[in-house]
Amino acid sequence: MIRALGLSGAFLLLGPAGGAWAAGPAAAPLQPVSATDLAQEISITDLGAGPQTVHGQAGSVNIAFPAPAAPLASSGSFVRVFFGHSATIPPGSRIEVAVNSRPLSDSALSTGTAGGAVFESRVPQEILSRDGPNLLQARFLLPNGGPAAEGLFGRLDGQTLIHYALQRPAGADSLALNDFPYSLIEPASATSSPPLALVLPDKPEAAELGDALRLTAAVGKSARSRRVQPKVITTTQADWPSGVVGPAVVVGRAERSPLISRLLQAAGFSKTDRGWRSPGGGQVAGTDDGLLATLISPFDGRTPLVIITGVTEAALGRATEALVGADSKGLAGSTAVLTGTPAAAVPAPAQRLLGLAGLLPPDTFVEGAGEHRVVFGVPVPAIDGGQAGSMRLTTAGPATYVSGPATVTLDVNGHPLPTAQVALTSQPEQVVVPLAGDLLRPGIDGFEVAIHLSGGRTQLIIAGSAIALPPAPNGGFGLEALPYPFFESASTGSLSVVLADRQSATLNTAATVLAALGSRSLEAPPRVRVRPLEPNREFFAASPSMLVIGTPAGGGQTAGGPTLSLHLGLKGRADLAPVQSRGTSGGGSAPVGWLDEVSQPDSGLQAALWVGGTDSSAAQAAAAALYENGLTHRVELVATDRSIRAPTGVAQGPVVSTPLELRIAELLPVLALAALLVFLGLEMTRLRRNFQ
Repeated sequence: MIRALGLSGAFLLLGPAGGAWAAGPAAAPLQPVSATDLAQEISITDLGAGPQTVHGQAGSVNIAFPAPAAPLASSGSFVRVFFGHSATIPPGSRIEVAVNSRPLSDSALSTGTAGGAVFESRVPQEILSRDGPNLLQARFLLPNGGPAAEGLFGRLDGQTLIHYALQRPAGADSLALNDFPYSLIEPASATSSPPLALVLPDKPEAAELGDALRLTAAVGKSARSRRVQPKVITTTQADWPSGVVGPAVVVGRAERSPLISRLLQAAGFSKTDRGWRSPGGGQVAGTDDGLLATLISPFDGRTPLVIITGVTEAALGRATEALVGADSKGLAGSTAVLTGTPAAAVPAPAQRLLGLAGLLPPDTFVEGAGEHRVVFGVPVPAIDGGQAGSMRLTTAGPATYVSGPATVTLDVNGHPLPTAQVALTSQPEQVVVPLAGDLLRPGIDGFEVAIHLSGGRTQLIIAGSAIALPPAPNGGFGLEALPYPFFESASTGSLSVVLADRQSATLNTAATVLAALGSRSLEAPPRVRVRPLEPNREFFAASPSMLVIGTPAGGGQTAGGPTLSLHLGLKGRADLAPVQSRGTSGGGSAPVGWLDEVSQPDSGLQAALWVGGTDSSAAQAAAAALYENGLTHRVELVATDRSIRAPTGVAQGPVVSTPLELRIAELLPVLALAALLVFLGLEMTRLRRNFQ
């Protein structure tokens, strides 16, 4: 299992422009790290922002990372800075890195670091804030007073991150349940995505699948932009446990899986005539009591495992709810017996007015001639993209002094807000600009404040600064609103996942879909109910929204291209009918996947999303595409290389047409009722005349 690099001090790695990656003079030998070390990592990309480029002689990039999700360990936290700069730089150029205004490193720049380099530095625990955001500051000092100063720039890439080393109980020799999900998310490298094995009994039941998918969504929520790579493994497959690489979630009813029984015993449980007894001769679990355990695999001594089990489906659901619900901090041990009915989480209404006090440190200063960018992530619930909000920002505090022209501009998700540059002085200035809803997306959005100084110093006044978000959706919605409405708390609390089959490829696609939607979510995932694909069934009887995963037998490719066959009929009935797409930009018979969303007009949150493909690899590519931003059509076609395209000649409207015979079939009950009423009316008229 790959763990964080055990380094003291700082080190520099040269990127592609500098040849092979190599440790610089400040590097220390790599030290082995315990397999049970825990970490939370947040990158610029996780904040919804991209690469940050600043110009001038003293430009700076200031990234506000959220507070750690758990108490910090006494050591082991670090920042990893991916940077580049202009090819021609003057002698004496350097980059200074600090956290919360405490200097960490100061390194010289050269032509070898221009194309890309990585700097990593330890951050002492006392520097970091536990309850508020932490500000990473990177200053590019490129001293040049001549005309060439205009072409100087420095860049921080999106992989730049903060690594929080999380605290574990003193003397603990195993993981704790409230370490979830960070015990299952490996620290990042430049190319890795976190693996996740979902270990289920042979021929898993619907409840077992549903709980496993819900847990996958919870892991995806914490991993954010890092794409979780889930793999469903049944306990009868030969590649478990010897072939599992990376963390694993083991889900299932204990009596259906000898493996779960072995793992419970390894975690300290004992089997009695009355049921499973918790470690140390403790509580005996009842029939509907859930069991939770987390431990390092007894098979390889390094893989973190989380076991969710019980005797009944109710017990399994109770254990899952305790682990992924809104509050799992009370699970301080490595095992737990869950009794009673857990209180249903009642999420607070989504905030529409967000103060910057929880998003930026209170004292955020920038100084020096050049461009300065302050970047932070904003949690954005589902919004009406046609409505507007606003942003209010106050600059120039008591310690401000500005020499020469100074301006401020605002960007959201890489798009400048439609407002002219605002001139700054040494007096307090309040910037209020409109915030168009079509610039926002559900999840974490990247907000960037760009301050241009000729010299001097200025401050962002966080108190009183706020963002007013547009209202909630009203009416139709499409792929751009995901994960709304599927993870919406206002629903009945459950999500239907309809599977075309139980093949491994379809199950892996379903897990990828849940992880990707979880990465966009701000809330704990809802309960998941798994059902088989049955055409012409009222799919919305159990929950108002559903995901359809896979392609039914005989569906998929035709001579004219891929078929898109999900249709939402009358009274919430979802029909699978041979509906032909109006053409694709690729055409032909190349494998293609699709994301097809339909909703019932004036039906609240009633919607269906179909993720399928002409083969399993295309369906998997479509599932992974849910991580991408910029999905705007009701149907998106996805090639196996994950490139996304909409059907040709189609804008925002529906891109599939319903066969006439299906429309007639839907109307037959209505026509029959109308004919009956007409007949009864005529009969009543005839009888009345005869009576008279």
